[in-house]
Amino acid sequence: MSKNQPSTHHKPRGGLLTFAIILIIISNLILAAAIHSMKGMWAPDAPLFLIWLTWLAALVSVLGGVLMWFWKKLGVYLYIAATIAITVLVFVLYAAAGGAAWGLIFGGLLPMIIVLYIIKPHWRWFT
Repeated sequence: MSKNQPSTHHKPRGGLLTFAIILIIISNLILAAAIHSMKGMWAPDAPLFLIWLTWLAALVSVLGGVLMWFWKKLGVYLYIAATIAITVLVFVLYAAAGGAAWGLIFGGLLPMIIVLYIIKPHWRWFT
């Protein structure tokens, strides 16, 4: 290969990481759409700004997934921050609506921990 040609170095993503990133993007797009379409019904007694913040956090998580697809560390950090924000906001929203929200903490944080475990062996490829 000559010095003028760009390197075609392949970063081995693997099936599990590919699946995890696609799942992050799709699930958070669905979450954002659901929040947007049901904003008045989701938690009627909760302040509207909390619902909008949850919607925004879901979109940030989608952005994080897209950036992870392109091997950007910023995507991982955005995904972590957005997932924690979604978990806390949904907990507050359901608590305001009178629902039991403890399961949501594990439902939000456990998948994030699994994704981070999947990312760990590939971390050297992230820039």
